[in-house]
Amino acid sequence: MNMGTTMRLTAARETDNGFYFTDGESEILLPRSEIPEGWAPGVVADLFLYRDSEDRPTATLRRPAAELGQTAFLEVVDTGPVGAFVRWGLLKDLLIPHSEQAVPLVPGQKVLVMVLLDDATDRLYGTTKLTPHLSQDLSGLRLGQQVTCRVWKLHDQGWTVVVNHRWQGLIYRNESPTTLVPGEELPGWIVTLRDDGKLDVRLRPQGFALANPDAEARILGALDRAGGQLRLNDRSSPDEIQRVLGLSKKAFKTACGTLKKKGQIVLGAETISTSGKATGS
Repeated sequence: MNMGTTMRLTAARETDNGFYFTDGESEILLPRSEIPEGWAPGVVADLFLYRDSEDRPTATLRRPAAELGQTAFLEVVDTGPVGAFVRWGLLKDLLIPHSEQAVPLVPGQKVLVMVLLDDATDRLYGTTKLTPHLSQDLSGLRLGQQVTCRVWKLHDQGWTVVVNHRWQGLIYRNESPTTLVPGEELPGWIVTLRDDGKLDVRLRPQGFALANPDAEARILGALDRAGGQLRLNDRSSPDEIQRVLGLSKKAFKTACGTLKKKGQIVLGAETISTSGKATGS
């Protein structure tokens, strides 16, 4: 059985301590204090699996704010020699060891936490160091795809978000009509699959194949991340421009023309570059 996940299990037998549920191979206890009236062996239930305060594998009908590999915005309720504890919806608070704290945590503080599993001890714990645990493999994603964004922190260009609990994304400042709040969950739509394994996300579903009002900022941002040069030009295919920038070819050409007039980019034979970095012009 997988600690930190919700599984559909069948009650195999009853004891004084509660019901033992099985997946057909192993058993886990649902304490008697959680058993609804009228239950009997054979009942099927969705149970979350974790270790209780005495470190015993235990099932519960309660639902935590986040399961294994997921994120949630949680409040620190206590600290101690081993780390900080956050309330996440179960009787036993979730430990964030000192080594897993991006900054030292204090009671009352609210932070974005990812739930992880220590393979050596089979114990769940939390971390606020999210980046090492976020994927850079974007192969299963597509432009225009609707996703769920959890606001993480303010970035100089906008808000960093965790996308579908798995990827790091950015919502530009001009994409949000209001100030976003850390921990807030909201729907978004992918507009750029970036070469650095991150995503650019919009809060509006429409207009992915149309000219974007932030096209100039998007091009400059991509140039900055690429070190000042992109292998795109007027002859690049619409698909390539859409993949790199999330822009239609028309929006790309219009924005490049404007940026060139402003002296912010140089158009080369095979590339666009920030001033002074063009090749093949």
